[in-house]
Amino acid sequence: MTDVIGVKFCDSSRIYYFLLNGLDLKKGIEVIVDTEKGHQFGKIVTDVISVDPEKIVAPLRNVVRIATDDDIKQNDKNIKDSNQALLKAKEFVSSLNSLFAVSISLSLSSFFLPFGNSHSGVR
Repeated sequence: MTDVIGVKFCDSSRIYYFLLNGLDLKKGIEVIVDTEKGHQFGKIVTDVISVDPEKIVAPLRNVVRIATDDDIKQNDKNIKDSNQALLKAKEFVSSLNSLFAVSISLSLSSFFLPFGNSHSGVR
């Protein structure tokens, strides 16, 4: 049997499974894990689970380490920075939507004559 642990990331409700990598891990511990995107911060949400190796979808990645105080501070900073970036992106999109709406109404007024006008064509 192979021991695995379930981890959730702050941006996901899905549980991802990792090998313990010789670490003494339990539910509630914050960890750094190896993912396709590099090292990521997560929280263990399951007890250790023993799984038949034949039922594991390979390759499972490892828990790299238990999160340190510096890891926790860095994660908090990353969350704050990503929230600020999202806010700025929303403001930028909103300003583009306003410009786009004005641009559309100006450009449509130059191509369409008022309703009831007997003339056709472009002004």
